[in-house]
Amino acid sequence: TGALDEASDLLARNDLTGGAAQLQAVIDHLPLERLPEGARLVLMACATQVSQIGAARLEYLLLILHTLHEAGMSTVV
Repeated sequence: TGALDEASDLLARNDLTGGAAQLQAVIDHLPLERLPEGARLVLMACATQVSQIGAARLEYLLLILHTLHEAGMSTVV
C-alpha cells in the first residue's frame, strides 16, 4: 500500500494524529509543481494548518484527501 492508503487507514481507525502526520508526509513528498494551481494552493494551505495544529481540525485532513483524489493523485502516492 502507498502512503496515502496508510494515512486513510490510520484515519479510519481513528488515529487522527498518525493520519495527520502521514498526510503531512504525503504532501511533503508530492511534486506539487505538477498539480493544478488550485489543488496546489489548497494542499499547501492545509499542510500549513496541519503542521501548526495537527489533527485538531478534521476538516483539513478531509480536504487533503479530497483534493488529492480530485487532482488524480490518489493512485500515485
